[in-house]
Amino acid sequence: MISKANLKELNKRRNDMLNTPLQLLKSVNRFSERMFKRLLDNAHKSHWSLDSRMFLLQELDKRLQQLKEIYPNESTPVKDFTNKCADIANFAMMLADNYERRRYDTHGEIDKVSDGQPY
Repeated sequence: MISKANLKELNKRRNDMLNTPLQLLKSVNRFSERMFKRLLDNAHKSHWSLDSRMFLLQELDKRLQQLKEIYPNESTPVKDFTNKCADIANFAMMLADNYERRRYDTHGEIDKVSDGQPY
């Protein structure tokens, strides 16, 4: 039997291995590919820059509620679950993109992120 101290050390080592920049990048890349595919699947719809902030927030909230309904269900197919997560991330991205565009249009210059590069 594994002691609590040993289990804690094993979990720390596992966490350290999973939190390497390469592992983080792999996860982000895999998920961003899913996000991009979902955007392509919906490319027939109007561009989000034409949507209001309220509409995008409502759609984000609707998808989040749908995710909460399917999350506890272990029989939910992985593809359905990850598509719903990608949809949520896409609506968050759309809100951020519209905010950045409007901020740029309003202030005449784009904000800088922490590394000094423009968005």
